[in-house]
Amino acid sequence: MFACYTPFRLLWLPKAYFGGLRPTLKAALTMPALPFLRKWDYSAAQCVSQFITMTAETQKRIRNFYGRDSVIVPPPIDLRKFQVSDLQGDYYLIVSRLEPYKKVDLAVEAFNLFKALSYCEVFGTTQNGNCAKC
Repeated sequence: MFACYTPFRLLWLPKAYFGGLRPTLKAALTMPALPFLRKWDYSAAQCVSQFITMTAETQKRIRNFYGRDSVIVPPPIDLRKFQVSDLQGDYYLIVSRLEPYKKVDLAVEAFNLFKALSYCEVFGTTQNGNCAKC
């Protein structure tokens, strides 16, 4: 049994992982090895007796990349412990790893178009582990 958060993005979604069409040294060095690594990853996935995942999107990726079925088990979150606050602010908050495939820059760009309505706080870490606040 394998609880799969998502198939390895670098192998299966490299353009999204590397942030689109901008060629980088990291991408240029990695791309030639991807076919071999995909075969290895696919082969390893065939040894799994049962995939478990948390979302329909990941279930679709497992089916597309590995040709395998999976069972969705939602995360164990007790929503009764949370409530919507009555306090309202004039901002939005993004907390995320600052990876190209997360497209945080697109969200910031959208907020910049509508500055009069609100502003956006962004907190996250970069690939090398540095903290960032925008």
